[in-house]
Amino acid sequence: MHKRPLLALLTVLLVSMIAAPTSSVSAQSAAAEKPALYTYVSLFAVPRAQWSDFEKAEMSDESEMKKLAADGTIVGWGTFVRVAHQEGEPTHGDWFSATSQANLMKALEALIGTGTAKDPVYMNTKHWDEIYESRDYNRQSGTFTNAYLRVGLFKYKEGSPQAAEITRASFIKVLDGMVADGSLHGYQIDREAVHTRDANSFSIVLFTNGAEGLDKFTDAIANMAKKDPAGTLGFESNIDEKGHIDELYRVPSMTNK
Repeated sequence: MHKRPLLALLTVLLVSMIAAPTSSVSAQSAAAEKPALYTYVSLFAVPRAQWSDFEKAEMSDESEMKKLAADGTIVGWGTFVRVAHQEGEPTHGDWFSATSQANLMKALEALIGTGTAKDPVYMNTKHWDEIYESRDYNRQSGTFTNAYLRVGLFKYKEGSPQAAEITRASFIKVLDGMVADGSLHGYQIDREAVHTRDANSFSIVLFTNGAEGLDKFTDAIANMAKKDPAGTLGFESNIDEKGHIDELYRVPSMTNK
């Protein structure tokens, strides 16, 4: 997902936490890495007059999603609506996740087979897709109707071989803590599995527990920036600051197994 900056807070959060010596990073990240999680994201630029019809159409796939989850094909899905709009950019979207690319494609074929994609509201809407892979994620199980989706897009500088390991070693503990205390319904650190932009790009994806979760995230940023100002230098040496973009969406419904 790629758009103009909405907030710059993710940068402050990350830079405040990068204090781990690089010599210890590889061992920490290797222990924390999880099996791959693949996510298929569909984005739509829906004319305002069709928003209501589009959101109703999005819910028509719910029964198929439940079937795919029941047989183990997918492990999560949801829909989102953009909060801060930009001209010509997506207004709505949906996603589903699986533990293999084969299952991701199986789910896609099943959804195409339902015929929903032929609904006029989809046919008359600009549309594009993205496929992501994550080795760093955590989620609360259940169905949630109050989430906000916060996406921060970043880009590593060329020639920063340990950048991803530093991010993982320093960042995951904080996000896991926010999932544990209920501030987040989940998170993912994503890289594109099918590249449509710079291969050094990555996304930090947060599903907050209501609007209150956004405030708790902001508070965490402020607290950590005070505790570790020296971490700024470590992060800035690996991140291209011009490559940072933020997005914010409301999530009408999401489900995690």
